[in-house]
Amino acid sequence: MAIVFACEKFSHYVYGRMTLVHSDHKPLEAIFRKPICDTSPRLQRMLLRLLKFQITIEYLPGSKMLIADTLSRAYLPEELPEIQDDLVEDLEVLIHAMSSRFPASPQRMEDFRTETQSDVVLARLRNFLQEGFPEVTTDLPAELKQYKKLSSDIYEMDGLLFVHGKLIVPQTRRLEMLGLLHEGHLGIEKCKGLARTCFYWPGLSADIEQFVGKCTICNSFCHKQQKEPLLPHPVPGRPWEKVAADIFQLFGNDYLLIVDYYSKYPEICLLQGKTASSLIPHMKSVFSRHGIPCELVADNMPFASVEMQRFADLWNFKITTSSPLYAQSNGMAERAIQTVKMLMKKAEREGSDPYIALLQYRNAPVAGLTYSPAELLMSRLLRSRLPVSNDRLQPRTQHAKSALKKRQQNQKKFYDRRAKPLPPLRKGDSIRVQQGGQWNAGVVLDQHEAPRSYIIKTEHGSTLRRNRRDLVLTNETIQDYQPVMEESICNRAESSQEQSAPDDLESLNSEPQLDILPDLEPVHTPVRSCLKTRSGRTVKPPVRFQNFVT
Repeated sequence: MAIVFACEKFSHYVYGRMTLVHSDHKPLEAIFRKPICDTSPRLQRMLLRLLKFQITIEYLPGSKMLIADTLSRAYLPEELPEIQDDLVEDLEVLIHAMSSRFPASPQRMEDFRTETQSDVVLARLRNFLQEGFPEVTTDLPAELKQYKKLSSDIYEMDGLLFVHGKLIVPQTRRLEMLGLLHEGHLGIEKCKGLARTCFYWPGLSADIEQFVGKCTICNSFCHKQQKEPLLPHPVPGRPWEKVAADIFQLFGNDYLLIVDYYSKYPEICLLQGKTASSLIPHMKSVFSRHGIPCELVADNMPFASVEMQRFADLWNFKITTSSPLYAQSNGMAERAIQTVKMLMKKAEREGSDPYIALLQYRNAPVAGLTYSPAELLMSRLLRSRLPVSNDRLQPRTQHAKSALKKRQQNQKKFYDRRAKPLPPLRKGDSIRVQQGGQWNAGVVLDQHEAPRSYIIKTEHGSTLRRNRRDLVLTNETIQDYQPVMEESICNRAESSQEQSAPDDLESLNSEPQLDILPDLEPVHTPVRSCLKTRSGRTVKPPVRFQNFVT
């Protein structure tokens, strides 16, 4: 307050003039740069009294302030009772004014005062504010060490502790404040911003993250997760070694598309149905032209069926299924479908031949390369209606694998600009899985052999396979949502036993006979076909799911 008394003492000389004040108290420079609302009440009173003066504080060490240092040792004792009385009166008015504006009822304010006095940490903090913090803080609790960093901004007002105008909440009231803070189910960052305007305690941000992370309502409506860095399939060593397949619908018809990972060469077949028995003859026709691949990447249905697996075993190739409901894991087929559908739509709009469009696409160079899908697969261009020299139609063998790898690396580089990896999940982690636009609770059972793929169990008891991007790690405990499944499991077991009883021979004879090859295992009825709803109705899957492996 010495600077206040000095300015008021010499107000006739400094009022209305730009005045430079040298002080050996360096924190004054930062204090005068702060907004008045961000300072403690004591500093607010000082700054308000100095508002009428145009002063600039500049730090100067005491060893260089010879006159001021000399006069400070030979000052004249002078009492200013009028000023002291004014200070006390102003202080009381300020405290009561700030207390009355605090958004809380008198009863709640009284509860806060009582619990602040009974809180052990805050009681020691009040003593330290009056007597000063010890220089050695090794024996202090972590909270008091955090308070020590803010000691210049902490003040006591009417039995309550404040820092930067925010109430310091005692330990017993923090859970209640978190509940009020998250009453509108705002996100973590919104709750942090709202909390910073109201109250404070050490570790507030971490407590908010923990509290909001356990909210089942917020976890049920969270946004879709950001994309992860691209995980491309390795470039095969030769053409038609690895292919992708998928089914798409256009103009009311179903089509099977098979595309080569090496050459990007597409094959399209018109289907009469989407079951495995309808797909296998077309796949045999394509494989007889280009050879049997070593690996087929496809979606789960119907490529994960028992009949399709028998076909793969008989023709000696491997079927790799993508993560359910995550089409990006079968991106090669999805991108090829997008291109082929666009070609067929344009041909249909113009009334031209779609086979010419497919021929042109197979002869056009792959983006970023000088080779076309036909050249990469067959080492030659396909003759089309375009005037091409005979030399271009001659077979030519080039090593294009390095160019394909470079093209793939460039794609990954641009894709990963806005992607970052998600932390891996462990067995037993509580998660939320996206189903039908809502995030349902579940738990991780195990990690699938495919990268970023996990086997989970939902709160409804179903076991699913999902990609990591469709799973959100939460702080919820399994007991919060895990239903009691013993009764439903018993009901399913009883229903499966009843269905297996050979009372109805006619129904047994009507079932499809899938044991064509004697060396294969018999087909078992999936357990989920016996599920029952709460009302007791038996849930039966559609007929098209009969050959689908869960």
